[in-house]
Amino acid sequence: MTSDLRFLGKDLKTLEETCSIHPDVQLKEFKGHKSCWKCTREREHKHMQELQKSVKRRSTYNMLKRSSIMDDPDLKRVSFNDYQERNSETKKNKQLAENLAIYYTDRNNKGNAIISGKAGVGKSHLAYSILRYVNNHAEPMQSCLFVDFNELLRRIKGSFHDKTSPYREESMVSLLSGVDLLVLDDLGSEATFQTRDSEASNWAQNVLYAILNHRNRTIVTTNLSGEQMLNIYNDKVVSRVMKGSQDKIIKFKDTKDYRARLF
Repeated sequence: MTSDLRFLGKDLKTLEETCSIHPDVQLKEFKGHKSCWKCTREREHKHMQELQKSVKRRSTYNMLKRSSIMDDPDLKRVSFNDYQERNSETKKNKQLAENLAIYYTDRNNKGNAIISGKAGVGKSHLAYSILRYVNNHAEPMQSCLFVDFNELLRRIKGSFHDKTSPYREESMVSLLSGVDLLVLDDLGSEATFQTRDSEASNWAQNVLYAILNHRNRTIVTTNLSGEQMLNIYNDKVVSRVMKGSQDKIIKFKDTKDYRARLF
């Protein structure tokens, strides 16, 4: 170490020349290379900021496409720009969804939102469009996540016999509880897929409650009416779903399933 220091001292020179950016600093020269310690410190600081921003981007902006759970990958390409206004109701609901997107860009704005209506009317399209807008425009960046609830439950069940699965219940509850803005898509299908009037299983309700219990910024899409939701879920779960949603409900009443027109 001593010989290294002697070697460094031998080749390191302090010049009379000062830095053009920091005129109060005399330049150092080492093996023909001139440097300013303040410039060096500023470069290192800038590099650290860029590194931190990159890490932050991976945990926020990139989460929407990287970690969303959906059974229709085409959803990842939709936005408000390609939402079809087929009638006065879809036009009105698109505007309401755009207002919600602006509202949620401010992380301090709380309250859940509900988008309800029959299958095929564009609920998921609007919900993902809201997330995409917030993902692109929120400052500071927010973590956004789109999750098909039935698909989530299916993947968690698949992890019961696979300890290496990334979809273990504890991990999923932790992830979904912590993101800044969450869409739970197609809530109720996990029950109605079984029998038309069935109640959601206790396990599914416990998972849903665990996710929503500590959240106050969640967008829920559902085919269920409020009365049907009360028949399927217990009161505590419904209360968490509806938390702060009084003025943030989008309903499709008259719009028909556009996919049914193909048959």
